[in-house]
Amino acid sequence: HISDTTRLVVGTALVVGAFAVWIRRRKRWPKGLHLFENVLTQTEAEELINSLEMHAQRLEKAGRKNRSYSRIPPAFAERSQSRIMLQFGAYANANRVQATERIEQMPKELQQVADVLVKRNILSQDQ
Repeated sequence: HISDTTRLVVGTALVVGAFAVWIRRRKRWPKGLHLFENVLTQTEAEELINSLEMHAQRLEKAGRKNRSYSRIPPAFAERSQSRIMLQFGAYANANRVQATERIEQMPKELQQVADVLVKRNILSQDQ
């Protein structure tokens, strides 16, 4: 059994790999795209992953009454593709924010990542 974390890491690696091939073929970065390396330490990244896994397990147990957690869609599972989605702060469905839905606030661990991104001038305070 492959854990969701392993799938996430492998999926991310595939996206990065595909992007690297795309850049190599075009010999340039897409306009407006920047790569920020070493934003989190290995320890910070592992702590964030562990925290998100715990949130996912807790939210999955809450079931349908909690819109912060979305299960793997059946069509994805049939093709051996998987992902779960955690939403914090605002609920979005079909790329539309639905203000009437109540979901959990952003966990402190994600807020800390946002704070690091602002501190390192990767994001502005208002983004």
